[in-house]
Amino acid sequence: MEMQRGICGDLAHIGSLRDAVEQRGIEASTAKLLHSARAASIPVAHCTFSLPGDRTGLDLSLPLLRAARKDPLYLLKDSAASELLGLLGPEETDIIIDRSHGVSPFAGTDLHATLDTLRVDSVVIAGVSLNVGVIGTAIEAVNLGYHVTVATDAVVGVPVGYGDDVLSNAIVAIARLASVDELCAEFDSPKP
Repeated sequence: MEMQRGICGDLAHIGSLRDAVEQRGIEASTAKLLHSARAASIPVAHCTFSLPGDRTGLDLSLPLLRAARKDPLYLLKDSAASELLGLLGPEETDIIIDRSHGVSPFAGTDLHATLDTLRVDSVVIAGVSLNVGVIGTAIEAVNLGYHVTVATDAVVGVPVGYGDDVLSNAIVAIARLASVDELCAEFDSPKP
């Protein structure tokens, strides 16, 4: 979820989120998770956010898009800012679901149809942020009938303690919580 240079990497406008990702090692944990999933032939989908240059049809009143009102190059589609963090790929087999609206990736995108075509019934969520995107994605996924797991050491919010509280008080009520190591072990275990 939105593990992009302009959101939580070297080109991020929200320094506190970039710092939290770095402090918690979220990029490395997510890379480990993705590598294990790919090795087990589990589909990897990157849910990204980018904006068209002309900004047509966008609701720029959303507080999260404050930077887009000030900077016409903010998260510009196909720019360096919209790229994934370096350790994450994408690999040739990865799926990219890009959107330019809303705060989570199911509504108004091909994500659900793509997962349905692949006969996916469970999703593992990693990325940013526990403040909005991760929790929104988890809720949407549950509403669509998916079994949801959140990779506890591959997600973060700001402040970091608040993100921890979201995991232990909100996400726990709708999704399974598991560490990257636990998930990698499950991916590596023989399937019945």
